[in-house]
Amino acid sequence: MRNNIIFVVAFGGLIAFFIYATNLSDGGRADQMRRISASSIQIIETSPETLSAKSLNDVLPNSGQLKDSEVLEEAELLLASNDSEQFNNGLLVLNELSARENSRASYILAQLYENGIRVPKDSDKALALYQKAALSGSEDANIYVFNHYLDNDNMDADHLKEALDWFMQAASYANNPIADYGLAHIYAKGLGVSVDEQKAVEYYRKAASENFVLAYEPLGDFYLQSSDDPKKISDALLLFQRAANEDIASAQYKLGYMYEAGLGAKQDYETARFWYKKASSNHFMKANIALGLIYANGFGVDKDNVQAYEFYRVAAEAGDPVAQSSIARAFERGLGVDQDLERAIFWYAEAAKQNDGYAEYNLGRIFEEYESVRNLDDAKAWYERAANSNISEAKNALNRLAK
Repeated sequence: MRNNIIFVVAFGGLIAFFIYATNLSDGGRADQMRRISASSIQIIETSPETLSAKSLNDVLPNSGQLKDSEVLEEAELLLASNDSEQFNNGLLVLNELSARENSRASYILAQLYENGIRVPKDSDKALALYQKAALSGSEDANIYVFNHYLDNDNMDADHLKEALDWFMQAASYANNPIADYGLAHIYAKGLGVSVDEQKAVEYYRKAASENFVLAYEPLGDFYLQSSDDPKKISDALLLFQRAANEDIASAQYKLGYMYEAGLGAKQDYETARFWYKKASSNHFMKANIALGLIYANGFGVDKDNVQAYEFYRVAAEAGDPVAQSSIARAFERGLGVDQDLERAIFWYAEAAKQNDGYAEYNLGRIFEEYESVRNLDDAKAWYERAANSNISEAKNALNRLAK
């Protein structure tokens, strides 16, 4: 069972990083957008005719002497005005800059149309502008388009074909690791295409070579799962290390597992505990279970059931069924806590709510074995549920009770 745990993907995921990335410091640009939004609640109707009535030189006569970044600053000031004419002048300047492949101008326009900020909301126009900004080098726009295609409730065939076409186009531009990562994810999961591990690894490797943090861990997973080659296993360890250094909790957990199991490195329980504790501090509950097992079994430490219980408890209270069964066992047997069958029953039942077959079996066993709570009807009912989950011990118990 422990061998399977390592392949759990932490970023339910993908998207948590991208939400984080778009909230990083942006040099005050978000504040500027808020000022534009707050400057007026009136939606200003614009049309190509309105915007083409003037030229950039009409609005900014000295624009020829300004850098694009300076022209953009002027546009943002115009957009923040309560005067509709000034706002339209700002739109004109943004459109001129967008036509010059200015990624920031395209991105601001996309935000305006996506959110209906003083212009009619237009999601199609917004997406086209985000795509234009992405191809012009905007990381934020690339993240937006990634989320549009791969974090979407509408994942039908047409949508997935659009996604593949987009990422293929974007990946053809130099240094676009987000597009490479998107293609890797599509081929790894078989989204609108047949699963192709070779292509997935190719694109994960390309994204990782461009230092794209999210590519390290899945590439390491592929190396670890698909090869007995010691070199590939060592490469997986290094990739998990790189991701763990970026504070990715699931990678920290996997790195801990590698050191605990002696995969790609000499077995080292102290280093394993270090990385498990890092992952635990980042609220990755499987790390708490791993720490509980280390202390319960005395792997590289003195056996300590009290410490093991505390680690299990945190994960159990967060809803992890494995941890819930672990503290149920602690209460059943008095391991690190006083024996308490009622609390054991409670926690086994919590795990059983999540269709944990062994928790169902253990409930049957408790109701059969312990005199203080014995109830053979309840025991049989739980054994039947566990048998339906293909727990062989439960089937044997039912045969025994039938005699």
